[in-house]
Amino acid sequence: VIAYDSAEPSRESKSDRTSEPKVASVPDAASILETLRSGSGGGFDQATASRLQATFARYRDPHSKDINKDELAGVLLHLGYMHVEEADVLRIADEVTKYSTLELDDFMAFMQKYAELETAKYRQVFEAFDEDNSGYLDADEVMKFLKHLGYTPLRGAVDEAIHLVDLDRSGRLEFEEVALLMHLYRSSEGFTKGELERFTAAFGETDRLTQAGAGEEAVPAEKLTSLLTRFYGIAKWETAQKVTDDLMAAAEKKPQKQQAADAGHAVPLGVQFSEALVWARKLRDKEFADYRTAFAKFDADGSGFIDRQELREVLTTLGYTLTDRAVRELLERAQKSGACHELHCLDELDYDNFVHFMQLMSETDGFMESELVEIAATFAKFDEDGSGDIDAVELGDVLTHMGYTASLEKVQSLLARVDYDHSGVLDLREFTR
Repeated sequence: VIAYDSAEPSRESKSDRTSEPKVASVPDAASILETLRSGSGGGFDQATASRLQATFARYRDPHSKDINKDELAGVLLHLGYMHVEEADVLRIADEVTKYSTLELDDFMAFMQKYAELETAKYRQVFEAFDEDNSGYLDADEVMKFLKHLGYTPLRGAVDEAIHLVDLDRSGRLEFEEVALLMHLYRSSEGFTKGELERFTAAFGETDRLTQAGAGEEAVPAEKLTSLLTRFYGIAKWETAQKVTDDLMAAAEKKPQKQQAADAGHAVPLGVQFSEALVWARKLRDKEFADYRTAFAKFDADGSGFIDRQELREVLTTLGYTLTDRAVRELLERAQKSGACHELHCLDELDYDNFVHFMQLMSETDGFMESELVEIAATFAKFDEDGSGDIDAVELGDVLTHMGYTASLEKVQSLLARVDYDHSGVLDLREFTR
């Protein structure tokens, strides 16, 4: 449990939250490469070290303040490592310490050794996908490389990572650059720079507390759902709640509240930025698992593709209702953006293209651009006080303008259904939903 100052944050309006959170940034590629080459500093940059330390704090035993060796496999999975083998984990842990638990320094040494094992595995996979023995992988081969390792890579994130690590600007990656790419990909949890900026903004807009004595802000555990929903959109509220439940389950062995020695008041459980980003990635992992299940259900012939009619059926299964025009426009936007990377994706999609389509749809809540413009204009028109929020009275005016008649009780009921942060008002994203 991490101690935080007890002062409650202000809640005057959603638009009043202007303070910037202190967050860890994605490390610089050149400096990380230098660290990896030299083996100095334990091999971890500041952002990665912060991420590992936050994870250690989450999983350590509340009594001994160490991590049990039998927790390590779960810790690695939590951090996004794939194909974790218990035998490797225990062998490395035993090399680090003869005891059954690891202190923080032991844990960092364990993670360094496990990272070295991962790098050796990467080399084997690299050589398998370097079919012409050139010593390089191009962008398509990097995508295959990541898929083979168990990731569901998004084209934008991979292209961005390749640009960062392709230090000689050859358009191809040698093994050293691929190892660096994996480091950066995991440090950013697979998110693009734009997504990280949006997550930072969402973190800043969510009620926070300040870590006692350190000045680093954190989101109280019970607010993680609000943070994730603010980042991903209201359509992901239920999945965000499941992720928060996972967080609470991981901390179940710890007291949810403890007495602060210096003040004698209850201390809430908090999630710092680097750990919050891990939970955001875990939500995406859950989302991708649901996508794969739905996709496989309608890929009846096992061809690896679904046509547009099957896409509509998949969307219905996932709880979305879109018009034919909206589906067509989203497919066209996906193709123009480069996310839908096959020429035939307007007619049929493979799983990767389907994932990219779903990501774009999530960003727009399934609306066409013209509809989003109209929704925003309506919101601005009836946000009479310019607060950036619409209350029940203003929402009633909107419904009347649209030709609906509803009692104040009915309006309040409708508002409550999409007021995911329980503020009593709707911002534009909630109103769109």
